Amino acid sequence: MNVSRLDIATLQCSCENIDTPRSLCVYLMMKYGEYKSYLELEINPEHYDSAYLFGLDYFVTKFLSKWKGFKIKGLDPKQVAIGDWLSAEAKNVTTNARLKRHSSNPLTTEGLSVEPILFLAQRKVRDILGSAPTFRQLASHCDWSKGSTFDLRLGTHFTNKMTSKMTVTDTAFKYISSIVGHDPGWCESIDLKIDGPVSLLPECFTFVKGNKLTTVPKSAKTDRCISIEPTANIYLQKSVGSIIRRRLKRFGVDLDDQTKNQLLAQIAIINDFCTVDLSSASDTITIELVKSLLPLDWYFLLDDLRSKETLYEDTWLRSHKFSSMGNGFTFELESLIFYALASAVSESLSVPNPTVSVYGDDIIIDREAYKQLRQVFDFCGFKVNEKKSFSSGRFFESCGSHFFDGQLVTPAYQKNVSDKREEVIRLYNRVFRWTERLIGVPEVFGNVFHLIIKRFKSLFKDPYVPRIPRYAVDDRGFLSSLDLLRFSFSHDGYICRVYSVTQRYRDAEQAAFYAYKLRKSELYNDSDQVKERWVKPILLSSDSQGRGKYGTDGGYRYTTARFPAIR
Repeated sequence: MNVSRLDIATLQCSCENIDTPRSLCVYLMMKYGEYKSYLELEINPEHYDSAYLFGLDYFVTKFLSKWKGFKIKGLDPKQVAIGDWLSAEAKNVTTNARLKRHSSNPLTTEGLSVEPILFLAQRKVRDILGSAPTFRQLASHCDWSKGSTFDLRLGTHFTNKMTSKMTVTDTAFKYISSIVGHDPGWCESIDLKIDGPVSLLPECFTFVKGNKLTTVPKSAKTDRCISIEPTANIYLQKSVGSIIRRRLKRFGVDLDDQTKNQLLAQIAIINDFCTVDLSSASDTITIELVKSLLPLDWYFLLDDLRSKETLYEDTWLRSHKFSSMGNGFTFELESLIFYALASAVSESLSVPNPTVSVYGDDIIIDREAYKQLRQVFDFCGFKVNEKKSFSSGRFFESCGSHFFDGQLVTPAYQKNVSDKREEVIRLYNRVFRWTERLIGVPEVFGNVFHLIIKRFKSLFKDPYVPRIPRYAVDDRGFLSSLDLLRFSFSHDGYICRVYSVTQRYRDAEQAAFYAYKLRKSELYNDSDQVKERWVKPILLSSDSQGRGKYGTDGGYRYTTARFPAIR
């Protein structure tokens, strides 16, 4: 069997077990290579009376919907994503023009007066945000992202980012110049000897006009557009994002926890809630909407830190959105805006004991507010995703959890091609956990698991199969019945041969490590005050040139691990 066919064979074998009309349809599509037809399959929850039967058909419909292995003639996921991005920008032009006219024209849509709702939303945003952060607060919340930047590739360590000639936009320059200039440790790491605070000259940085457009995998049909920010900008943006996140939490919007949305989606059917999802939410946050909702001090700060142009195919394009996916504060900003708009709609309708919960563009509100919220979103340039929004019926979803009659029916998604040991193990465990969650007895899919294990042995010729207890939460081996494992009474647990990531160490600048650790601070109380906490840098070793070492992913290898017994 071809390696890339293992995922398809797993789906076909699952279809044989499920044995429904939908599973037969999917089986034949896989058999005869009708992959494009498979990706266009939809499933209507209203056609089902049972969460169990719906969950089975939902699984076969969605299992490979995000798979990267499909090569379909005439389907270019990257170009689909770029097309959607350009369409969103064209829509943003119209939205900005519409919102600009609010000073001389009443804001109405479909007979609804939007102006009072926007005023209420503006007041809510003001109450949540308060005053814009001081320079000290901004500097103390800055942090490095793990992703790539405009000029540095994915995986670049923060010490390398600190010591590089950072890319920055002209409006963000004054902030990063002061932050670095007030940090003697950072200045020393870039060979600047200072006796006190300074403002760095422009020659210390590389100026760019904005971010650059790229795509990352989203589904088998389309990629996702993201904009890679300049190094200094993303460092500053994450500070603002952290502050907004902290202030949202005081009002019950916890962006560090998705479980509230998931629990509300589970009980939506008995509480008349609606689960709302938006299409291209990040790409349709317009400049004029942010200007109309945010206090001016906040607007000017965020405007300074954002990228106003985007590099696409060697051409700089003026951005009509305020910020995009890839910006360090977009997630927090969109959550703030959607929460304010949804709360304002509920308040304008005098909904008793209103429910409003937001996590990014996953929104949950009372059913009686749904129609008006859609009208407001439409006026503000947002589009409700019809396929992923539910205002009635028996099916609801939010934050990756899908429920039918309140029962969890989230399908398993196979995204990567199973061409490596770790990917085959994840494939097996993904199906195992889904069967345990929906069916309760994974063993009924025994022929599927046997197929994967057999293929693992033939592909990699390993002398043993890594197995771990079925209750394990990681993927260091195949989830297995306890009778297949070796129990150790002396360790009161199971001793397993596992396949896991090893640590590899790379050189890093000790001065940059030291400067970074000195910047760490402990935040406390509701006033966003900063308490300095001086700590020693964590270095594993260093050489005579002052270079430290840091741990990174060093690949996979077989080793031994202990899993405590569950009593």
